[in-house]
Amino acid sequence: MLTVGMMKEIYEMKGAGRSIRDIARELDISRNTVRRYHCFRRGRL
Repeated sequence: MLTVGMMKEIYEMKGAGRSIRDIARELDISRNTVRRYHCFRRGRL
């Protein structure tokens, strides 16, 4: 389970142009998790 802080980090890192792979590697989570929460934040689900 991700914390609110991690979700915010995902959104900010992606907004700064970081790739999904880089974000996943840095936060030690799966790429699918990064995709899921980034899309959720942007209202794509």
